[in-house]
Amino acid sequence: MKIRLTAAFEKWSKGLKDPLVLRAIPARIDQMAQGNFGDHRSVGDKGAQKRDIKTAQVMAQQLKEE
Repeated sequence: MKIRLTAAFEKWSKGLKDPLVLRAIPARIDQMAQGNFGDHRSVGDKGAQKRDIKTAQVMAQQLKEE
């Protein structure tokens, strides 16, 4: 699996302050790149689902255009 970091991810991750999170996220990304998605669960609520899907679609289209 190929992992590409987007500008949106970079912006989001620069706002993180928790040192545990700052170490955990790159480790999880490396695991995903090797096909190991580990334990995962949904986050957020149903109200945000449509917005999140739309955001993901826009990001995917931007990646296609690069």
